[in-house]
Amino acid sequence: MSNKLVAIVNHEPGVKNMLTLVFEARDLAVVSYHRGEDLLSMAIESNLGAVVMGTNMGANRRGYDICKSLLKRRPELPIIGLSADPKDCKKWIDSGASYFMAEPFRPYVLLNTVRSYLD
Repeated sequence: MSNKLVAIVNHEPGVKNMLTLVFEARDLAVVSYHRGEDLLSMAIESNLGAVVMGTNMGANRRGYDICKSLLKRRPELPIIGLSADPKDCKKWIDSGASYFMAEPFRPYVLLNTVRSYLD
């Protein structure tokens, strides 16, 4: 299994906690953040292997905007965007995200998607 870190960025604590539990139960190393800006500061220095990010980042920030900033620093980084609004799919893909998943999603489908980017 990969020794790369998976970052989960979501403003909803329940989603963050659930994904952390599912990923860690399958031996993935996880770090979670409430805000995308917090992720930006660590993205360059870590062994970050993939990002799972929600759309709503609070304070008028959107995950797909954070995605653009991240990819300027780490163009190879796989980013998976999540949203309850299927209309956000185009925004995520236009921002450079590797994949988009509509909410509600199946956690184990997301886990397998993340694993495919880490292998």
